[in-house]
Amino acid sequence: QRVASKTVTAALVPDDLDWKAFNGEVKRRGVVLAGGQGKLTGKIFRLGHLGSVTVEEILGAMSTLEFVSIGIGRPVRPGSAVAAAQVAG
Repeated sequence: QRVASKTVTAALVPDDLDWKAFNGEVKRRGVVLAGGQGKLTGKIFRLGHLGSVTVEEILGAMSTLEFVSIGIGRPVRPGSAVAAAQVAG
């Protein structure tokens, strides 16, 4: 893909998501996300996976994102993000 990266994954931030609160809770649980920059500020977040990152670490990060999303009332089916990551891996 022309815009694919092997070192970072970007995801859209839904319009109705309080990014700062979401990111704060994710960070409190040990996963560090980076927000968008420039015209993408508040519109995307980025998760880095450069270097020696294991499948288990990726699944753990996905689980954290899912857990926090559910905790703040997002319409996420428990286990769906982790399952999708396992299939993709």
